[in-house]
Amino acid sequence: MTDQGHDFAEVGALVRRGKLTAALSAMAQVAPSDTETTAFKTTRAEILMRMGRLTDAMTDLGDVSNDAATPVYWSVRADVEERLGHLQDALASLNAAALLQETSRILARRSTLKTSLGDFEGARADLERAMALDP
Repeated sequence: MTDQGHDFAEVGALVRRGKLTAALSAMAQVAPSDTETTAFKTTRAEILMRMGRLTDAMTDLGDVSNDAATPVYWSVRADVEERLGHLQDALASLNAAALLQETSRILARRSTLKTSLGDFEGARADLERAMALDP
């Protein structure tokens, strides 16, 4: 296991226990070269989002190249955008996540967001597809 893997496991355990400040401090202990990875920036942004620091979370997410973005990145980005009230941006992020990996979770979240935006037909199609993937 790499040092980064160990650090992320520790961070994950802290987050699950609700120790967000400690998790953020543990993130600061990661080697400087690891702070440029998509996984690091996504994890840090998720912690910041849970702490209510939405602008800081978007800054971290904005530093990730679209070429390096993962479904988890797009999902976290959608969470932050939705909390900021940017529903169209959140939908675009969930669309990007679904293009990379269509999962029932992503489709169900996108269905809920489409409902909020008044796209009931699109919401139903996403929910039906989500149920087909994970009955």
